Amino acid sequence: MSPLLPYRLARTRNRTSRATLEGDTVVIRLAGGMPAAQEHRHIEILLKRMAKVQARNQKKILIDPFRVILSGETILDVPVLDTAKRRFLVAWGNSLSGRFRGGIWFVKKPTDISEKTFHRFLWRLISISERGAMEQKVREINRSIFGFDISKTGLRFMKVRWGSCSPKGIINLNTALLFLPEEILDYIIFHELSHLKHPNHSPYFWNEVAVAMPDFRERMKQLKKYRLPQF
Repeated sequence: MSPLLPYRLARTRNRTSRATLEGDTVVIRLAGGMPAAQEHRHIEILLKRMAKVQARNQKKILIDPFRVILSGETILDVPVLDTAKRRFLVAWGNSLSGRFRGGIWFVKKPTDISEKTFHRFLWRLISISERGAMEQKVREINRSIFGFDISKTGLRFMKVRWGSCSPKGIINLNTALLFLPEEILDYIIFHELSHLKHPNHSPYFWNEVAVAMPDFRERMKQLKKYRLPQF
């Protein structure tokens, strides 16, 4: 069998096999207890499936605001919610660190750090500095449209999900939404707030979204044009 994509195997005790994309590599988590022939069949099926996923992804717009820094530049300005910009200034240092002052992130980068680790760190920094503004936006929308009880709003980079809502009233949003058009961000906020009343995707839930945002389907369509970075 010749693989369609480079892949990495992980054998598990799960009953089913599944695959995910990490960059250009497919990570295949095989179900436990399968004979070798069945394993080969599972790998072949999952690789073909993920090749189709990758082909679709290549047509989407990659959200990758830190590519300039990852490529070696030391100064980057990125837009944020309040229409201002956050500046990143990168210098070499003995250890990885970030200090935020006056709207600027002063970042120290060690010479031996991997791109993946540094990339994650940059996303974490922008999540920290913009969490307050995002929470304020969520609470303003909730106050003017819904009136639900929110305990907390979090902001962090997620590999797959755009947002989540817990039964305890915690709204989590993907930091990547900072770099999408505001109408898409608003849709995700409306979506997650609606889950506070309907913790499912039943017709009642979608009706809740439609009443608050009649054009939500168009915004969903726009969201599908983007893809998250994988690292």
